[in-house]
Amino acid sequence: MAAIPSIACIGIIGKNNNPLHVTLFPSHPNNTPLRTPVQFSLLLASTLDIFEARSKVNLTSGGGLSGDYGLLHAVDERLAAYGFETNTGVKFVVVVDMRGRGIGEGIGGYVGKGGLGLRDGVPGYSS
Repeated sequence: MAAIPSIACIGIIGKNNNPLHVTLFPSHPNNTPLRTPVQFSLLLASTLDIFEARSKVNLTSGGGLSGDYGLLHAVDERLAAYGFETNTGVKFVVVVDMRGRGIGEGIGGYVGKGGLGLRDGVPGYSS
């Protein structure tokens, strides 16, 4: 069965490297996170050095602060960390599970030929 990448964790890190928000998403098919919350926190903290190194390179090259960092590092064969830094110093880090979930697996256990559309997923919505 083919699989598509899915988000494993989203972290928002404040201006002075203060963690503001961390959300873990379950992995399929067993619906448990790939790592513990502490492991994901350490993974998010490890990206801070990469943000700092890339911002120094941008400042010394005369390019100014460019927040479009993209891939920060590949954690292992399954996880990769992507990041973006705003001009206010807030950092967004998304850890992606490259194996993800199967294409046939739907949202909330819904399995069908097509995906779950917006109108199908909102209770009480009628067109």
